[in-house]
Amino acid sequence: ILQTNELFDKKPVATTKAAPDLNFTLRLKKKELRTGVCQQEVVANTLEALENYFECYKLSVGFPEMIFPSLVTLKNFSRKTRVTRWRSEIRELVAKLTKWSDRIKSKRATVSFGPANVTRAAAFSSALEREDHESNLLKKNKAENEITLDQIENQPKDSPSDEESDDDMDDEEHEESKKQLKENAKEKAKKKQKVEKVVVGTEDVVEDMLELSSSDEE
Repeated sequence: ILQTNELFDKKPVATTKAAPDLNFTLRLKKKELRTGVCQQEVVANTLEALENYFECYKLSVGFPEMIFPSLVTLKNFSRKTRVTRWRSEIRELVAKLTKWSDRIKSKRATVSFGPANVTRAAAFSSALEREDHESNLLKKNKAENEITLDQIENQPKDSPSDEESDDDMDDEEHEESKKQLKENAKEKAKKKQKVEKVVVGTEDVVEDMLELSSSDEE
């Protein structure tokens, strides 16, 4: 698609129509292919398809040789096109593919087999896959730890934590209990005073009755 010179050499035609949905389109008319929105959709989908395809083989021991023809085509198209957006998108894709390729080159520099050895080539890819999985787990755990630390650091200082709230509740309950004990002690003291008054009054009455009885006997 990117080597279709007659499609991208000429200036695109302006249009008010929406871009076609290429996921459900089998064929485009030549008139549609001349429009800028259609060409943008074609290029964007082509680059996306290339990235998804090569990502499936980025752990293969023969990946650098696999992407070489596509890298040449992408760089040639980037030099020829006059659309700044396309050049930027192609540079990003080329950089990503080159990064994947350099990794395979550095990893396979220490091995003594080639792509023809299917068993060892598969083991090579499996080892890289495990390495990526472990790396992703470490990154995920690190991100979660950073989020937890941020939450702790950003916690408002004036708002008590759950532990402090529990301590405050315990202190309040203790004070309430002491207050209740004091009230009970006061109540008991009052009752005791009333009983003493009754007892003292009773003793006075008894003494008076004894005095009266003794005087009657006389």
